Amino acid sequence: MFILFVLACSLVIALARGGRLDRLVNLPVRWLWLFFIPLLLQLVIFTPLVKLIGNGETWVPLVHIASLLLAALALALNRHLPGVSWIAAGLTLNLIVIALNGGLMPVSAAARQFAGQAPLHGSANNVILMTPDTVLWFLGDILPLPAWLPLANVYSIGDVLVTLGGVILTQQALTCRLCASRL
Repeated sequence: MFILFVLACSLVIALARGGRLDRLVNLPVRWLWLFFIPLLLQLVIFTPLVKLIGNGETWVPLVHIASLLLAALALALNRHLPGVSWIAAGLTLNLIVIALNGGLMPVSAAARQFAGQAPLHGSANNVILMTPDTVLWFLGDILPLPAWLPLANVYSIGDVLVTLGGVILTQQALTCRLCASRL
């Protein structure tokens, strides 16, 4: 949620800098519909909708990884857009750590506590508690925002890169008059 807040702030800043929304709408995005499939898949597997389908312990991690691979494909098809390489790098880091840890993002218990989140036992939604056996733990959710901040949560290095790429994309796409014709 904090990532969406940062991106919304970036949008407002770009508009204050003289940016125009029509430039964002007119971005030459290739295969736009492909971005929605991962979103829909994750809405099904990480919301109460999954209970309508049945026990997802075995297939939810596989669908999660598949959704990230589809998102990576959509980003690769749009690598010509500013900031997309940062987004792709962040997604790739997240995909690696998720794939190597059973299809869920490992999260630090200490970071969750610092962010004011309830203790986690096992897994919840798309995260699993880090253990000494966690592979590439430093790519997991280890970067907390303090509990006193609104929307405090725990983030990964990949999340930071995705956010940075989103800010670059928003700023460039809305404000760069010369770039718009070259995108």
